[in-house]
Amino acid sequence: MPAISDLSLRLLVLVLSLGLGALLVLPLPPLLKAMGLERTNFRGEPIGSGAGLLFVVGALPWLFAADPASRLCAVAVVGFGLLGLIDDRWGTAEFKGLRGHLGALRRGRITTGMLKAAGGGVLALTLSFWVPAPSTPVTAAPLIALSANAFNLLDLRPLRALKIFWLLGLIPTLAGPLLLTQTWSLTLPYARREARAELMLGDTGSNALGALLGVVGALMLPPALQAGVVAALVLFHVWAEKHSLTLWIEAHPWARTLDQWGRRNSEVPPFNAGKGSSATLSRDHTRSVLVKRDHPGRDT
Repeated sequence: MPAISDLSLRLLVLVLSLGLGALLVLPLPPLLKAMGLERTNFRGEPIGSGAGLLFVVGALPWLFAADPASRLCAVAVVGFGLLGLIDDRWGTAEFKGLRGHLGALRRGRITTGMLKAAGGGVLALTLSFWVPAPSTPVTAAPLIALSANAFNLLDLRPLRALKIFWLLGLIPTLAGPLLLTQTWSLTLPYARREARAELMLGDTGSNALGALLGVVGALMLPPALQAGVVAALVLFHVWAEKHSLTLWIEAHPWARTLDQWGRRNSEVPPFNAGKGSSATLSRDHTRSVLVKRDHPGRDT
């Protein structure tokens, strides 16, 4: 029997994942409610947070895959996803942004956001040692960690993080680890529910998707290009600590048009935030602020 070609295998994974995603997304709302992850948006409508659990569950079988690249990606998705789930379930809006969590730590309080950051750093460093040469931990570790948190900062309105994931993951989906192919496909049926403001990725999903792209980048990009991406991510994080990404998008019509594409409710009032708001908006710490103000139904 002739071996199946790589392209045929990827097409098969894409089609099967589309069907599987359409089925798995159906029980998500009651499941998230039972797990204590149902929130109320500013319209008073219920919305399931932490819906990125779908991608974590989808990655579990790949922990035992024969393909080492997909195994590595699976560890990233499951590990970062579970760290995000802890923050989704038990995090509060009391401490916001990196400075807020560091301030809490100085007062002897360990927040779920700080736990997620520390755990993500350790996990990223561990994963970087498993990435084969020519990649090195010097570039791979920050690439994975910063990618995970960058998606957390992006996930402030419906479909925003998913659009970036689709764009950056499109070409690697055709040539990279098969788990990326599966996850990219799973996001498509899920996106319909997010566009209708019924579900939101939460830290669970945004961290998992960002970490997945970070590992794929470490596997596929040369170290010099990885270093360039890391530098860009550092600049983005520094900028995001002082500015609101949402307000920046609202101020630029072309960006606003792209950001609103596909949403059920595009007439969302601008988020009233000043400096430091992008960190404040980060799904990391926005149980009340984000869900009730910046998500339209989830009007995020």
